[in-house]
Amino acid sequence: MPTSAHQIDRASPEIDRPTQALCRSREWKPLRDENHVARGLSTQTTQLQRQDIMTTPSNKTALKAEELQIIAGLEKNAATLTNLIVQGKQVSVTQAIATLQARVNAITAAQSAKVAWTDAVQQQDQQLTSTNAFVESLVTVIRGMFAGAPSALADFGQVPRKVTVLTTAEKQEAAVKAAATRKARHTMGAKQKRRSRGRPRPWQRRLRPTL
Repeated sequence: MPTSAHQIDRASPEIDRPTQALCRSREWKPLRDENHVARGLSTQTTQLQRQDIMTTPSNKTALKAEELQIIAGLEKNAATLTNLIVQGKQVSVTQAIATLQARVNAITAAQSAKVAWTDAVQQQDQQLTSTNAFVESLVTVIRGMFAGAPSALADFGQVPRKVTVLTTAEKQEAAVKAAATRKARHTMGAKQKRRSRGRPRPWQRRLRPTL
């Protein structure tokens, strides 16, 4: 029974030259150990998970817990870890622990600062909301007291309100527009309303009380 090209060792002396040529022409590749492949995939998955934890702010707590556990393991097994090669350099257990602890301290400081910032923003919003009406009223009083004194208002960082003065032509144009608007909307004054209603009916008249 002929042996499949994918199940034989190309370097075996039992294979003749034509068979070796056939193996090369079919891009023969040796079978890999399934356990080795599984270990490689597991390592890649673990690396991707650590990268996700290290880059996502919400996972900083998980990263901190993991690195504290690594520190505990280093301290427990410091006697046997005498030769650590990290990134091509020999690193002592003390140096590794110091690096990890610095990372943990940075995460802790950032988390504490975030909590303090959140509390400060909440207190700021409450303070501003509860005193907005007071400040608005105070500014109104100051503007009223120094309405005719721009220099005095400048001491408070305020400027006088601008009063728009219309020319005679602008006033006439505004009156024409107002009249057109009243006509289009059928707006009537109090006297016009009374005239449009006519004389009241006898039963609509108010009866005067008799003495």
